[in-house]
Amino acid sequence: FGNPNLKPEQTTAYELGIQHTPNDRSRVEASAYYKDVKDLVEITNIPSSPNAFSSYRNRDFATIKGLDLAYTLRRTGLVAFNASYSLSWARGTGSLSQTQRNIAWYAAETPKMSSPLAFDQRHKLSANLDFRYDKGQGPMWHGNRIFENAGINVLANAASGTPYTPTKVYNEVTLANTASEPSGPIDARYGPWTFQVDAKLNKTINIGRQNLDLYIWALNIFNRDNVYTVYTSSGSAVTTNWLETPEGQAFVEGDAAKYGTEGAIERYQLAERSPLLHGVPRMVRFGAKLNF
Repeated sequence: FGNPNLKPEQTTAYELGIQHTPNDRSRVEASAYYKDVKDLVEITNIPSSPNAFSSYRNRDFATIKGLDLAYTLRRTGLVAFNASYSLSWARGTGSLSQTQRNIAWYAAETPKMSSPLAFDQRHKLSANLDFRYDKGQGPMWHGNRIFENAGINVLANAASGTPYTPTKVYNEVTLANTASEPSGPIDARYGPWTFQVDAKLNKTINIGRQNLDLYIWALNIFNRDNVYTVYTSSGSAVTTNWLETPEGQAFVEGDAAKYGTEGAIERYQLAERSPLLHGVPRMVRFGAKLNF
């Protein structure tokens, strides 16, 4: 049931920062922050007669704290550069209003102690480099400056993984008549690091009063397999380890009559390889943009 008496969520935040300019083209920034969030909405089991029911209450709380560092270099010659690093902690009793839905369904006791939130990400790094020739710049080739109004922008991002609650091995692919059983504390483990480099090469051509921008944009140029979500029973994005259990072997034997043993295994392994758990592979885009 809904709850019209819900109070607004409250956030109290503190931040202390400093900026320093070593020269007129660069800037260094540092800031530390702390946020206290209370009255977060949580779904809760409400004992009642003749039947208990579930509703929303202001029960969850969270604390977020961290440190941000940044460096910016304004364009100097042909180069502009900026980089940032974030170190943060996010803990609380629930990441979303539906976090405790299973607890409410079973009428179990809700957690009283804080644990890492689903968006708790310890490290985040980003760097951006832009190399560009303006009009009248660039090397000469047969009397023309073919690289004028052209440049390349490279963006690199790296981040540590987000937390998940480890569970005992179960069928996480079909989820048929199955339920997860935790094998450790809430959000006690973290997924792998991710790293991606994108690059965009473009050139602007003046056509009368219009500007035609031609570009090649490459995403994940190193074709790294970035895993954003893992199976909670194995900590892997490619296998649940369920086929190694007696239930999994019985599943294979049941399908073996129709597909053969190897075919039954391959079908399940194919279902395990979900693209939703991974980031984008290398992608190259070509395009043109006309400004007028």
